[in-house]
Amino acid sequence: MRKFFLLLAITASILLGTQAQSSSPRTETGLTHRAVERFMTLWLATQNRHDFGGYSRMYATDFVGIKRTTSGNTKRFTRKSWLNDRRPMMAPSRHLHITAENIRTRIHNGWAEVSFDQYFRTKNYGDWGPKILWVRATKSGPQVFHEELRASHPLPDADC
Repeated sequence: MRKFFLLLAITASILLGTQAQSSSPRTETGLTHRAVERFMTLWLATQNRHDFGGYSRMYATDFVGIKRTTSGNTKRFTRKSWLNDRRPMMAPSRHLHITAENIRTRIHNGWAEVSFDQYFRTKNYGDWGPKILWVRATKSGPQVFHEELRASHPLPDADC
């Protein structure tokens, strides 16, 4: 009987150790730094390819967005109003190009905070500013549920 409990304890210890090792870099929902990195690459690419459908699918139904303009105005958006605001910007004639620098990711329990400096350029406008995305894993993949442009600064070479 003692051997049985010893064997049971060893087996449980091995199984728990294996499970802890395999799940340690992930949150409960499977969001990893690598998954967020892939998400950010796709998030930038959909905008730069003017893929509004792909971009739209990256936003959760309960999304909240905050945008600050170079004039200092602050606007709050729902998913619907955010996408309505973004649709004209993503028209191919606008020559939209977005880059992200200094990307930092913090994984939380079930979601990630991604902060970076965003450089936004169109045919005749350009700005940059610190941006934060809150991303969570869903059945259809990672989605943004909060986006905030903290400040907006005009770019000197706005004729892009």
